[in-house]
Amino acid sequence: MCFHRRLVFTCSHHAWLNLTKACDTEASFERGNTDTGCSIRWSHGYDTIRVQDKCAKCAGTQQGDSYRFGVVKDQIQALKEHLKLIKGDRQIKEEAWLSGEVEPGRSGEEDGGEGDRDEKGQDAGGSLSSFSFSPGGTGRLSGGTMVGEEEYLIKINSEQQQ
Repeated sequence: MCFHRRLVFTCSHHAWLNLTKACDTEASFERGNTDTGCSIRWSHGYDTIRVQDKCAKCAGTQQGDSYRFGVVKDQIQALKEHLKLIKGDRQIKEEAWLSGEVEPGRSGEEDGGEGDRDEKGQDAGGSLSSFSFSPGGTGRLSGGTMVGEEEYLIKINSEQQQ
């Protein structure tokens, strides 16, 4: 077995450098006495060099991963901001409903909470901007109309107004 210098990277990969001491088999091959040389490499602690870099393969992989993680992090951040907008709007409407400023099932807009509603009192547009939340309700939209407790409260309110 021949002793070689070895370069050890922080990723724990290594690279073999030049030969420091040839074994008898390698020396015989270099003299021309044998047909094959030594294929076993060995390194001594004194001939091992540690560097604070990654090997070329790991550095390339890290750049690709960093790019992919950056794209995913950007997408997650955009979704968090969008969710914060939705939750903030929902929280404002919920607080207005709990304080009694807006009737249950109303959108809480400046025009008295009517929004775009048809003659049955249901949301005509089906947009999320006119969605209201009531505690204990389903809080979902189905086909542009509210379902669950909100729909029931709107129906009762419209019957009482008539």
